[in-house]
Amino acid sequence: MESPFLAALVCAPNLSRPQLQGVIATVAASAPARIVDVAGRSDLDDELRGEIIRRASRYLVVDVLERWPAAPALLEVAAEAHGAFAGLVLYCEEQGWRDRATELASQVDVDDVDHLAARWTRNFGSLPPVIRIALIQAALTETAPRPQLAEMSEWEEQQAMEQLAQETRRRAGKAWQLLEPAPELWEQLTRDGEDAGHVRRILLDRAERLTDDVLAACLPEVTKDDLRDGDALFAGVRLSQAAARVRRWPRLRDIAPAELRRVVQEAVEDGWAPDGRFTRWRGLTALAELSDDTALLSGAVAATRHATKPGYVTRQRQDGPSWEEERAGTVAALTANPATPRSELLALLPVLDEPALLSVEQHGDGVLRAAARAQMDGLRRAAEAGRPELIHVPSDAELAESEDPVAELRGHLKYLRARAEQRDTTCEALLRSRFTTPDLLRALPAHRVLDSAEQAELTANMIADVCGDDAARWEAVAGHLDTPPRKTVTFEAWLSTLGGTR
Repeated sequence: MESPFLAALVCAPNLSRPQLQGVIATVAASAPARIVDVAGRSDLDDELRGEIIRRASRYLVVDVLERWPAAPALLEVAAEAHGAFAGLVLYCEEQGWRDRATELASQVDVDDVDHLAARWTRNFGSLPPVIRIALIQAALTETAPRPQLAEMSEWEEQQAMEQLAQETRRRAGKAWQLLEPAPELWEQLTRDGEDAGHVRRILLDRAERLTDDVLAACLPEVTKDDLRDGDALFAGVRLSQAAARVRRWPRLRDIAPAELRRVVQEAVEDGWAPDGRFTRWRGLTALAELSDDTALLSGAVAATRHATKPGYVTRQRQDGPSWEEERAGTVAALTANPATPRSELLALLPVLDEPALLSVEQHGDGVLRAAARAQMDGLRRAAEAGRPELIHVPSDAELAESEDPVAELRGHLKYLRARAEQRDTTCEALLRSRFTTPDLLRALPAHRVLDSAEQAELTANMIADVCGDDAARWEAVAGHLDTPPRKTVTFEAWLSTLGGTR
């Protein structure tokens, strides 16, 4: 509760200058909202007004300024003391200071960008181009210092890099919200200013439609000349990034064929080669998508033919493509490129697996497509011929004629330790048979037994027999059903987790 004397102090008459300074300091510390009332006194000079601005909370600064005639000098005090924020930008616009509003808008914090855009639209109508551009600059400008990665552990560095990536994505998202409604500004922003590179990346990644002029303005982001340093590794990265952009925007082939040829040529000049040390499937695919050089494409086909799968393959992401999938992608790109010699692709077919052959069939034509289809047929016949014959469980009609159907079924339990296809065949047949007994059921995988409609009644009776009158065991059933058992757990083992078997 505010002390009564503070209210009196705010409007006390005949105060000396030192007393006024004391009142400002006291009110700012003890009753911050009252600083606006102090600003309404008639005995203040600009120096005291500046002191009020500096001591006021940021959310009150504009209320304070509105108590006095508009004064650019006091605005500068507010900007210096509190930085740029939405209220101050709007105040400048209200006073007719558009240039200063624009300058401050470009300096607001990224978290203030949406707020300022919404308030401007509500107060003044649509965003003027200069304000929209200023807010885009604010969204893309990083103000926090970059972490010192060299001083971090490997884990800390990984975490810091992920945070930086998240922040970059967040800023790009806010900038795109401002860019999307104003396509008339895109070409200008991709050509001019410190943020042109950021804007190019945003447009190439997010826009649904770009004019040829905007695409041409985005070429520096496609060719990535800033990455060129004569290193073969970076040459491959540059090649791959250019191909990714062209994949997203195929019209670049028509708009800038010479620039794309230059990227390929410079990669070769920097030491990149189809069979080079740093060449991966991504680089070969990029070459196939960008180049019309027959010699280079022949080298890519040769590198594909001689590539061997390493002893272990790591994936950068859990859902990343496998080695075989990446090779199939390269083969698809080589096949789709009319400059790739057809004779060399035909010679490549015998070393390819089915996914890669499918790529040839989908992207080739005529003789090449027919040859790929014939090669696949041969692979499938060979695989079928080499596949061990499945041992099938007799049908119930056949078992009915047996002297001991249960013993016949029990003899098939050993096949539950065979390869996956045999295990599935045996398990499915045992679950389907009316001659299956509780003992046989206990040997089967629990997840299959619990999902079996044919054995549901027998399964229920077995669970009821194990649980009996024990409430704790019945509670365990409910808990265990919430989490499906692992595929290696037998029904016998699953029943034991209920508290024992009977």
